[in-house]
Amino acid sequence: MFTATNPLSIILARALACLCFISFLCGCQTQTDSYKLRMENVKSYREMQTEKFKQLLNGDENLTLSAAVEIALQNNYQLELNKLELRLAKLGVDTAFGEFLPKIGLSGSQQGSDVAQGIKTGDGYRQMSDQYKSHVSLSIQQSIFNPQAWFIHQMLKTGVDIQSRLNERLAQLITLQVKSHYFAYFIIEEEISALKQKTGELEVLIKENSSLVHEGMVLSSDLLQLEANLAALELRSASLAGDQVYEKAQLLKVMGLSPDSKVELEEPELIVPEFACLSNLTAKALVQRKELFSADLQNELGEEELNRSIAAFLPTLGVSANRSHSSDSYLQYANTWNYGVAGVVSIFNGMKNMTNYKAAKVKKTGAELKRDQQTLSVILDVVNGYKVFQDSLGILELSKQNLNVTEQRLEEGKALKREGLIETSVYLHLLSSRNAAKANHTIAKYKAVLAGSALQDVIGYQNEGKENENE
Repeated sequence: MFTATNPLSIILARALACLCFISFLCGCQTQTDSYKLRMENVKSYREMQTEKFKQLLNGDENLTLSAAVEIALQNNYQLELNKLELRLAKLGVDTAFGEFLPKIGLSGSQQGSDVAQGIKTGDGYRQMSDQYKSHVSLSIQQSIFNPQAWFIHQMLKTGVDIQSRLNERLAQLITLQVKSHYFAYFIIEEEISALKQKTGELEVLIKENSSLVHEGMVLSSDLLQLEANLAALELRSASLAGDQVYEKAQLLKVMGLSPDSKVELEEPELIVPEFACLSNLTAKALVQRKELFSADLQNELGEEELNRSIAAFLPTLGVSANRSHSSDSYLQYANTWNYGVAGVVSIFNGMKNMTNYKAAKVKKTGAELKRDQQTLSVILDVVNGYKVFQDSLGILELSKQNLNVTEQRLEEGKALKREGLIETSVYLHLLSSRNAAKANHTIAKYKAVLAGSALQDVIGYQNEGKENENE
């Protein structure tokens, strides 16, 4: 037992204290390194984003809708991740194909012992091998019948096709996201413009009523209400300005750029698409939607899984050959060939094969049901998208009629103002109403174009402008 005065105890205590101190320093160093690493990553991220921004926009800070879509399809992070998943799936197919190729191996060994070992023969011992010897072997194995490996290879190839369809669908969704954020930015801009007109109208009205309050023709409470309405409009304008900045940030994120990048969006050309009847659109969607292609492939995958489970009952056959060389002088032949054929068949493995077969049948049935369910969802998407588009066209037509009314009233107001029959505030109200109607018409057009893009998406394509009836 060690005591406090025992030199060995003192040495052990000091060593333990040193270890604790070193562990503490290592912990502190780890925290410092993590912070340093984060700062280095932030710096490299900023530099990477700056360089990427210059390359993708060619140094131009003005961004068009078509350019935004193109950049997003090239640079979206989720799309890039999905492409990596596709690459991994293809590598998996290549790996599975390796089961059909021969397997070649080379091995060698060098052996020795402290004495030359012998075997007893009669009254003496006879040496049985060299004291030092080497052995080299070349082995070749080839599978000639392995049905499970074949079906696994086919399943992986089907998985690649499914991933490809999913990537195509993701590209379509990214295109729609870009349009949605791009149009939302200009919709908010129109709303801000209309609010500015109302704000100017209220300011003039407040100025006129301020003088009337002193004459007792307008109540002070009415003036305070006008000022409160003005403050509400200014607050709403500030909030919409923030929403507009956020929409641009979301657009840049979808494009794979930093949300705080400085870029100006160019106003897009608004072309409201035209579509055939609902039944034709539904028929097109059933042959164009990528989800249905994936559902078909999932069903094929279930069929291949069923075949693989059946193949588990079949034997596997393979051939092998081995070429060996030994330096042992006691062997009659230094070089030999060994070859053979091997086969394995499962007789009973605890009902595992039978259970897998039943499970594969259930999965195949489930894949068929999911495909039918997906078909119903696609049809419902088209019906809903068509309804939303038709509603947007109705709102667009109504906004055009309202714009015509307000423009006619404004022309009449101009004539009355020239004759001095109306006050400035009344004329400004007519002007503000016309501008608000114009903004509403523009907003309705943006929404109609966006609804058309959404309908194109649920149909399964992204063509711009008028639909090709003969497609």
